[in-house]
Amino acid sequence: MIACRRVLLVFLIMLSGCVSHSGLVDSGKIYQGLSKAEIFKFIGWANQFQNPFAITATRLYDPAAGVEIISPYDKSVFYVFEDVTIPSQPQLTTVHAGNGRLHSWHTNLVAAKSKASSLMKRISSEKVGGTP
Repeated sequence: MIACRRVLLVFLIMLSGCVSHSGLVDSGKIYQGLSKAEIFKFIGWANQFQNPFAITATRLYDPAAGVEIISPYDKSVFYVFEDVTIPSQPQLTTVHAGNGRLHSWHTNLVAAKSKASSLMKRISSEKVGGTP
């Protein structure tokens, strides 16, 4: 019985790092418009270096536009979120994903910043009553 528990524990530890962002996108589990909370559910088993909500992740947040870019430590993907009023707030022992909807995802920071910049310009023009 103890041996079975050890095997199960080792198996669970090995699975904890088996999250592929491209696999989640390709399978249709991650798509435009998805909330951060829903993405967090899919990525919850990721290890510290693959989890964009972990304390080791990169985050860029513009509160005026409500746009946030988050990326895991391994820089495998860069998620751009819109309608963010509460950014992700990781702490050492807990994670708060914040709110917002997925606008796009990218394989590098330059592309993510470019998309976020155009999104912020559109949001800014909509706030002043202009056309996008």
